[in-house]
Amino acid sequence: MGINRTHQRRMELGLCRQCGRVPILGEKKCRDCNNRNRETKRRLYNVRVDSKLCVGCGQPSSTKTCKDCSQNLSILKVERREAGLCQTLGCLNDRLPDAVLCSECREKKRRYSRSVKQKVLDHYGQVCNCPCGCKVTRFEWLTIDHVNSDGKEQRQQHGVGSGFYGWIIRNGFPTDLQVLCWNCNAAKEFFGGCA
Repeated sequence: MGINRTHQRRMELGLCRQCGRVPILGEKKCRDCNNRNRETKRRLYNVRVDSKLCVGCGQPSSTKTCKDCSQNLSILKVERREAGLCQTLGCLNDRLPDAVLCSECREKKRRYSRSVKQKVLDHYGQVCNCPCGCKVTRFEWLTIDHVNSDGKEQRQQHGVGSGFYGWIIRNGFPTDLQVLCWNCNAAKEFFGGCA
């Protein structure tokens, strides 16, 4: 039986079209095949971001997604949310009705966010560099500060949180960044520095 006929037969039986196992509810693939597919898409996404192309269609774009792709993605997310599905995979959302991610996707996102922040803090030193001498080292209280106070432009281009930490890693840990605790960072922003 040819591969297309095999895929067709599996789909007729309601199985994963790639491996023949039970698929995720509302999907055509099982979780493993879906995860492999997501890894391939992640690599393509990073190449397109680095090349200043739309991550959706691959056309040149000044932002991560062109106007058409942004609109299509918004519609898909709304449809999944209204159907009570996870916004990321479209699988059954096992959390509260207003939650946008299932427990598994939320946990994966949390682990990824923590790992990229840890990688950045490991590079810059996991201690507050403010001259006030507080020397805070607690992971949850540390953040990245723009030495030249020009963070607004970078936040608009690269986002915040794990998106920004990922950008820092992809760009070889720029030298105009430093680690500060939240208090020192806020004091620098609002008062020009710490006491």
